[in-house]
Amino acid sequence: MRRVTKVVKGGKQVHFRAIVVMGDKQGQVGVGVEKAEEVIVAVQKCDGDYRAAKVMLRPASPGTGVIAGGTVRIALEMAGLENALGKQLGSHNAFNNASTTVVAVQKKEFSDVVNV
Repeated sequence: MRRVTKVVKGGKQVHFRAIVVMGDKQGQVGVGVEKAEEVIVAVQKCDGDYRAAKVMLRPASPGTGVIAGGTVRIALEMAGLENALGKQLGSHNAFNNASTTVVAVQKKEFSDVVNV
């Protein structure tokens, strides 16, 4: 959740931006983003979209767990990965990093290595 403020002639307009990562922990994962005047409405309206960012993902030894930061960690956990290393490269935008992680997890090369 992020609080977004727009300054207009009559004062400030406050909106909320929600980034939602959902998955079944069995390899299916998706990302959505939406803005609204209330938090609950923003979460309900979330749709998927994709932008470019770079994320480095590597398999880890059994028992290591998920070592990643921000939305990369959340996306890996929602995909059901138990042992993986992740690093955000080039972008600090939460939505772009989550979207890139979802695309990387869905690639066959990575999913075979980490046994999704």
